Amino acid sequence: FSADVHVAGTLESPRLNGLVETTNAGFSVVATGVTYSNAIARLMFEGERLLVDRFELSDEDRDRLVAIGELGIVRRSLGEMNLQISTSQFKVLDNQFGDMEIDSDVRVTGDVAKPTVTGEIVTRPARLEVDQILEQLTTSPYRTEATVSTVGETEQTIDAGDNPRIGVYDAATIDVRVQLPDDLLLRGRDMHASFSRIGLGDMNITVGGALQIRKAPAGVPDVVGSVRVVRGFYDFQGRRFEVLRDSEIRFQ
Repeated sequence: FSADVHVAGTLESPRLNGLVETTNAGFSVVATGVTYSNAIARLMFEGERLLVDRFELSDEDRDRLVAIGELGIVRRSLGEMNLQISTSQFKVLDNQFGDMEIDSDVRVTGDVAKPTVTGEIVTRPARLEVDQILEQLTTSPYRTEATVSTVGETEQTIDAGDNPRIGVYDAATIDVRVQLPDDLLLRGRDMHASFSRIGLGDMNITVGGALQIRKAPAGVPDVVGSVRVVRGFYDFQGRRFEVLRDSEIRFQ
């Protein structure tokens, strides 16, 4: 890590000029099981702008994510930004839920607190463990047993709950195209929802397709496109069903 930065202005509105560089940084993402290393950042401060001259990050196979662009500096916080992020064979998942690498060309613009994300993501040959994902998604994060409140409700506590802070994801605008070449394997054994004892069988299906994912601020994602079957089968209660090639699921 090295820095050569000159600070001027005031505490409320500082002006920075200079260069910050980091090398050989790394971290792990527990939720995806991926470890990243060889992080390189070259950041140039120019008054009210922060230029990302170079940012690189490598996965375990040394495939890279590269980002360039700039961010505005307003008083003591970041303002408008314009970042271009690209990847090639970059690993984003490697755990019990599956294995996935992507190519991507994504632009992030707008205010840091409410960004706009656009671009394209293309999956490489990938595998998703549907049984593990289904069990995780259907596990209730809430307690189901009765509880007794020991703190009286007041008008102030009720009002605080009515106005929760909006996170970056909730405030974001998203318009991203996801391309699925004919090599995404959906696999599951003894599938079941966590709240039910009824089994959903086994599956081994390879699919492909194209999806457009859009989300407005404070909205829910809207998925448009189709996913088609390349080959596969589904086992249920001792019987095997071959899934017809070119069977298709449409999202509208």
